Amino acid sequence: MSTILIVDDKMEVRLSLRAILEDDGHTIHEAENGNQAIQTVQSDDQKFDMIITDIMMPEVDGIEFMTALKIMNSQAPVLAISGGGYSMDAHEMLGAASNVADHILTKPFTPGELHEAVKVANQNKGTQL
Repeated sequence: MSTILIVDDKMEVRLSLRAILEDDGHTIHEAENGNQAIQTVQSDDQKFDMIITDIMMPEVDGIEFMTALKIMNSQAPVLAISGGGYSMDAHEMLGAASNVADHILTKPFTPGELHEAVKVANQNKGTQL
């Protein structure tokens, strides 16, 4: 199927997303934060068909990461996910991300909602997984 990069500082979120998406036949790679994700995307040996990123993360947050993706001319559709943070709720955080993400999804979400969000993000980017 496709190769997807999951970027989230919480291991349980990465594992959950991995389980759902691997059941669909996708190959999954993970990064714990935006800094690690930037290094992974810049690696010449890996190309991603989609990127799913949290917004609130240490070191480099999701918005900074998505901005870096634009600078790197990444063509992979980006799905931004968030459950909120210190001073903003999930809707505020995802609202800020909506300018750089192809689609947004509020945590917690069901597997069905994730499948739909992946589909919509790809349609918004004009690709198909």
